[in-house]
Amino acid sequence: MRSDQGLSPESRTFLQKSEDELKRVAHIARQTLSFHRGSVKETDFDLVTVCEEVISLIGPRLESKGLKVQKSFAIVSTVTAIESEARQVLSNLILNATQAAPPDSIINLIVDVPETGVVRFAVEDLGPGIPKENEARLFTPFFTTKELGTGLGLWVSQDLLGRNGGDLKLENGKHPTRFGAYFRASSLGRSTVAG
Repeated sequence: MRSDQGLSPESRTFLQKSEDELKRVAHIARQTLSFHRGSVKETDFDLVTVCEEVISLIGPRLESKGLKVQKSFAIVSTVTAIESEARQVLSNLILNATQAAPPDSIINLIVDVPETGVVRFAVEDLGPGIPKENEARLFTPFFTTKELGTGLGLWVSQDLLGRNGGDLKLENGKHPTRFGAYFRASSLGRSTVAG
């Protein structure tokens, strides 16, 4: 259709919108399929290692927006979860922060042990924050304030964490906005100070 010389400007606009929507639907389908890939068995793994892998995959998006990642990985800890699901949670949260953060700003990533038996991955962005009236709806499916958002990322992340014995919380909806993903610490690996 693009090569059709008789296509009106209005038709070209609709064609472009259709292509954009198809890309968006394909992205949602890929995300949904990725939830079911990989092992469905819980394992013990280092959350910091998984976080570093996710950052390297999302790197081009961060760079295109001029975003810097500031890491506070003072604690290296092993968690027990389905690794592919943990990876999806971290990816969703970092991508959300990437979209919310203003260009040329900083995203803070934190891995710590806030209490015995729990490892937290937290992400902070310097975006505009979350209006108080939206906080109660954040984890409901299809709720989004983004123009191209699906409203599935936080809902799916909370569900995945719940199935893995963890939790997802909005820790601060103001500036900076911080979400915390809580995982079960592995009984096999104990926390050690990062080098």
